[in-house]
Amino acid sequence: MPAQITFPLEDVNLLRRRARDAWADRFPEETPEGWSISPLDLRPFLTVFTPLKLKPGYILRAYQFRYRRDGHTLVWALPETAVFPPPDPYAEDDPPPPPAALQNIMDVIEGDGTPWSYLCASIFAREVSEIGTFGHGSRWAAHHLLGADPWETAAASQPTSPDRGPTGTAWQWHMPKPKSWLPSVAINGRQPVVTLYTYCGLGVQIITQHVDIYETGSYRFTAQERTLASGPRGYVW
Repeated sequence: MPAQITFPLEDVNLLRRRARDAWADRFPEETPEGWSISPLDLRPFLTVFTPLKLKPGYILRAYQFRYRRDGHTLVWALPETAVFPPPDPYAEDDPPPPPAALQNIMDVIEGDGTPWSYLCASIFAREVSEIGTFGHGSRWAAHHLLGADPWETAAASQPTSPDRGPTGTAWQWHMPKPKSWLPSVAINGRQPVVTLYTYCGLGVQIITQHVDIYETGSYRFTAQERTLASGPRGYVW
């Protein structure tokens, strides 16, 4: 059996908060409606994930969408000297990728090879999609990482609404409860596997198992999501 290394929930939540602060504190107050080139410098965001860095010669850039109080971005990895054409401001669908953009942003990410670096990579890949995202454009932000049975946590913290923790009794389990809820990394031969558990109360309350299977010698991974349990209706933004 591969060795499984767990990490304190507080450390991973701190990583998430620092990742958001790295762009939210720098987000310009005035951005045009529709699509535009994001003015954000994404380098401070990546430096939050200390074991990770960009491969030499590459850069992260983004297209920003804004409509009233909602917004989201598309972040691309591309060569530093590549052309980054402005998107159509009035496009109804997501703009096409820039000509030189890589298909998978993780192909330009390097790390120090430690288990923590792979956990950082899994969080980075999710948080990077939240850059410049607010209002109804946000999805991952509604997922709360779990480190213990959420009902035990809920009893201790006494949540009053489904945006804080599970509520109601009409829950259905689709998989066995895990022995450990903590964020973990298992090294299966030379192939790291990251496992996360999250609770989300957006729409229908669900608990999700996220499993990221990394390619050997790479920070590219295949993500698998399985619904561990589903409950009653949650909340709607």
